Amino acid sequence: MLLAFLFVLCANLNHHCFFPVKSDQSLLLYCDCLLRLNRKHEVYNLLRSHALTNAKLRYLFAKCCFDLNKNDECCRVLSDRKEGKLHEVFVGTPTEPFAHSLLSTIHCLCGRYAAAAKESETALRGNNFLWSSVCKIVQFDDHVMDDLFREMTNKLFPPSATTSGQSDDALQQAKATDAMETLQETPSEPRVPPIRTTPVVNAPTPAIPTHAPRKSTRIHEACESRRAKLFSQNQDSENAGGRNRAVTPRLNKVRQQHSLRAITRINEMGPSSVISRSERSPSSRKQKIDQDSKQTLGSNPGNVRSVAVPTPPLSTTSTCTSSTSTCHASSSTSNRMQCETKEFSPVYKDLFLCVKSFALIEDAIGSYSWSNAKKILELVPPWMADLPIALHMRARIAFELTEYACARDILQKLRKMYPQRAEGMELLSTALWHLQDAHELSSLAQHLTKEARSRPQTWCVAGNCFSLQRQHAKAVDCMERAIQLDPYFAYAYTLLGHELIFQEEYDRAANAFRRALEISPKDYRAWHGLGLVHLRKEQMGLAQVNISKAVTINPTNRAMLCQLAQIEQALNRPERAMRLTDRALALDPDDVACRYNRARLLFDTKRNEECVKELNELKEVSPDEAYIYHLLGKVHRRLGNNHLALLNYSWATEMDPRGEQMLGHAGERSYDDDDPSPSAS
Repeated sequence: MLLAFLFVLCANLNHHCFFPVKSDQSLLLYCDCLLRLNRKHEVYNLLRSHALTNAKLRYLFAKCCFDLNKNDECCRVLSDRKEGKLHEVFVGTPTEPFAHSLLSTIHCLCGRYAAAAKESETALRGNNFLWSSVCKIVQFDDHVMDDLFREMTNKLFPPSATTSGQSDDALQQAKATDAMETLQETPSEPRVPPIRTTPVVNAPTPAIPTHAPRKSTRIHEACESRRAKLFSQNQDSENAGGRNRAVTPRLNKVRQQHSLRAITRINEMGPSSVISRSERSPSSRKQKIDQDSKQTLGSNPGNVRSVAVPTPPLSTTSTCTSSTSTCHASSSTSNRMQCETKEFSPVYKDLFLCVKSFALIEDAIGSYSWSNAKKILELVPPWMADLPIALHMRARIAFELTEYACARDILQKLRKMYPQRAEGMELLSTALWHLQDAHELSSLAQHLTKEARSRPQTWCVAGNCFSLQRQHAKAVDCMERAIQLDPYFAYAYTLLGHELIFQEEYDRAANAFRRALEISPKDYRAWHGLGLVHLRKEQMGLAQVNISKAVTINPTNRAMLCQLAQIEQALNRPERAMRLTDRALALDPDDVACRYNRARLLFDTKRNEECVKELNELKEVSPDEAYIYHLLGKVHRRLGNNHLALLNYSWATEMDPRGEQMLGHAGERSYDDDDPSPSAS
């Protein structure tokens, strides 16, 4: 309330100061106050008729156009019509990287992904602290992330220089896949504590009842497809933390009908969407390196040591030899490099190492290199390990490896340390959904709907809660509310698509997945969801095309490999189906769902003895899954072992009296729908 009052007061003061003076600085301050009061239309109308010769004013006007969905006008303001490049007003100013970043966002919305990646690279080279540019490069480009930081790395850590307390040899030679040696040593200088922001709490509103009854059954799914998140979707600011993603080892016991969304939910961190409305206004970073340090870090002038660059003395004699000039030149170059190095404070160097390390981790996550991402995270110093972005990334990796309990513990630690943070809570709700922890999920949903109703992550959590309660209509309403709050939150679109699949509204579900692909074209979960829509409509050819695309993007996901194998089997391609199943088992030989799918393929190809052996081994590993005993009974019935068939059917009906687990498995039928007579192989 006090902050809003101050903004209103400043806006009124600037109103009286601007109109008499009409200077760019007063106009900039006035528009900034109006934007903070969310009066974007007033800023747009005020700047539309103004000569935008100031870089900050032009960027501010472009940002208003973007927020008001005037993307064409935003693009015209940012770029030069004739040359198609960034407008000359921005060139050489501190605002230039931010203008490139906003232009990259416009290219993303228009489907020009190559141009978006190029603009993001330019923005990141100009300002290495633009996190949204890092996420866009990871999503749209295959550029080696370490190359984009090389120029600043060479400035901060010249090859010939040695910095006490910091090991930069690995940074000089690190690549995206082996940069785990970057931060083995903890810097000796004191760190800047993480900046905590106080959330704006709206007026109390009636809370939505989000209690979900606890389920009493443990159900496993042959092919998970519920939730996972690859690309970081939390880019509410240029410096915000990123999001996630991708492979699903060890499946938890979750009903397949519910689990038809297991690969689609995560954050984002993530991704986590890449396109965000809340691009920060440009900082006042000056071109001088010492001013850059002060503006970026917000440090005191005492933290930066400014040293004048020496120039070689002019010779007063005409007999000065070329060798003397060469010596002066080399000495000047050496002194200049030393001076440039001294101009950066230790805090600035630590912050740069922090951003670069997290960028390399995000790049490893985006390329599905889970082992590399985990190695880098394990080697970061303790002061970085407890940062919210580090905890979020660690949880994303654990979630993608289907270590839901581990992901839950990490995210609960994140919630305890940073209670005001909403990013990552949708991932926590998904982990709780998989663990069937209705009580904890209801508690999380109630807390967020009371404290952070204006965040899209809150409504994803509420949607997961209703989904666990099988109230899919209310879950759809929650997902649509999340999309209203952030139209570029791709994760919410994927959740909405899966809820609509449960409602059997396949056309709307397909539109939701296509919208997610427009925002995040390399998001394999959206391709997989689109394949599920075609699978439900029994369009096997289209389902095979879309899920194959998802597997091509992320070849490490066992659940998608198993589901693609089922589709290949339905298309009478048993050899391909078996190869895909073997690929999935090569990733994790102990995966129960993959082994069950293999047994199912053996049954369909009438390799009965091998099927019996596989199922007998499988029931030792997972003795409480009804569908294993059901399939074993069918095999014994085919072999003529009626007493063993009846015994296994009896065990299956005791574990799952209503046959609910059978509904989730492709090709399975209820207990009384077997072949009328056994047929031996």
